[in-house]
Amino acid sequence: MESRKLIAMTGATGFIGTNMSREFENNGWKIIPLSRKDFALPAEDLSARLQGVDVVVNLAGAPLLKRWTEEYKKILVESRVALTRKLVRAFKLLQKPPGVFFSTSAIGRYSPTGTHTEDDYIPADDFLGHLTRDWEQEALRAKELGFRTVIFRFGVVLSKNGGALAKMVPPFKLGLGGP
Repeated sequence: MESRKLIAMTGATGFIGTNMSREFENNGWKIIPLSRKDFALPAEDLSARLQGVDVVVNLAGAPLLKRWTEEYKKILVESRVALTRKLVRAFKLLQKPPGVFFSTSAIGRYSPTGTHTEDDYIPADDFLGHLTRDWEQEALRAKELGFRTVIFRFGVVLSKNGGALAKMVPPFKLGLGGP
């Protein structure tokens, strides 16, 4: 009997991570959730948690749907850029690297003006644009180590069960929404 494939996942308890985990598990994968406690450990201990995994999925990040005070902006950077940096540092210590590293980012990487493709785009020159740039740069360091690295740039996540839509629906139900 073939052993189950292993996915280590940051953000596994978040809205997207919960749904992804369920889909992967329904298809025979085993999820190893990586928590904040794992990232409080030295890189060597984090690396030990990653030994033998086939895929690493990085969905970590504090929610964007909050007021962006200067203090909260630091939390957004720490939960994305610094966490991804530590993850890649742990990758350097692995004896057998995973087959692929998926990391997330956001469409906030693109300027609101112009036409964009993956190879030809105008980067946003605001907080979210800089955050996504730095976040992606940290993730791409895994590619420099020889890891197959894929970056997903998510837009606004809409679902009747959560995500941004769940926060947008109440004002509409009160008659405060527009077309």
